[in-house]
Amino acid sequence: NGSEWLMMDVYVSEQRRSALKVCEYDMGVGFDDDGDFAGSETLEKRVTALERKFLFDQAAFVRLLQVDLSSAVECLNKGMVMVASDGASGAYAMASLALAGAAGSSLSVWKRAFRHALEQCKEPYLRVCFFLLARDFKSVLQEEGVAIEDRLACACRFLKDEALQAATTDLIASKMATGQLDGLLLTGLTPRAEPLLRRYVERTSDLQTAALLLCHFAAAPSLSAAARRSQHSAPWQESRRRTPLWEQWLDDYSDLLDRWQMWEHRAVLDIAMSAIAPRARPPEVHLACT
Repeated sequence: NGSEWLMMDVYVSEQRRSALKVCEYDMGVGFDDDGDFAGSETLEKRVTALERKFLFDQAAFVRLLQVDLSSAVECLNKGMVMVASDGASGAYAMASLALAGAAGSSLSVWKRAFRHALEQCKEPYLRVCFFLLARDFKSVLQEEGVAIEDRLACACRFLKDEALQAATTDLIASKMATGQLDGLLLTGLTPRAEPLLRRYVERTSDLQTAALLLCHFAAAPSLSAAARRSQHSAPWQESRRRTPLWEQWLDDYSDLLDRWQMWEHRAVLDIAMSAIAPRARPPEVHLACT
């Protein structure tokens, strides 16, 4: 970055660019006339949208991911002026002053003031702005008040390959343990997400969301057609044990719709599922009177 205030190592590759775009960060290619990362029209629209929602701390965080300290300070100055709350306005003012001076100052007194400002700051996105300037990327990744896509974007920008892989693994493990659906950004709708969704159901009892997500697994069926057909002659408990979890939850959700007498919704679900994950038809019994 060409700014005399802020120098940071940024790692770039096609894989990282793809991951950043998944997180809705299109950092563009190359540099602008000031020596800053060029960014993109998409990124500018993101910052503008955040400012219109008065989320100036999040806008400043995006600018810091661009390694553009002056624009980050400008975002915080806007927040200081436009936010009505005295407390929030004061927080923006404090953060703006700290960011403007701490990055380029080697004075110990200023460093102590910077650390004190960080300790007093309670807003998650303002805190991670401080962490970024301190190159404390681990604290950024551990800040639960920051969206998972923003934390992953930070890792993709500033961590070496080994550290990035370790950080991603830690984030996945954390989301698995707590069953938070934003972890699907890391696992995708693949069998890797099954433990996360299982924990989500245990925590929330929201079978509907988990069932409808699971039915979109790219590799959903884990039983062969022959094995699936053999289930019809197997005892119920044995058959259920061998049935994939996604199918168990869909069956349970279908039964729930039946109990609620939501016949039309059940029919819509069955029609949609026949196209997404066709299942073997149950055996038919025909009765005739003579």
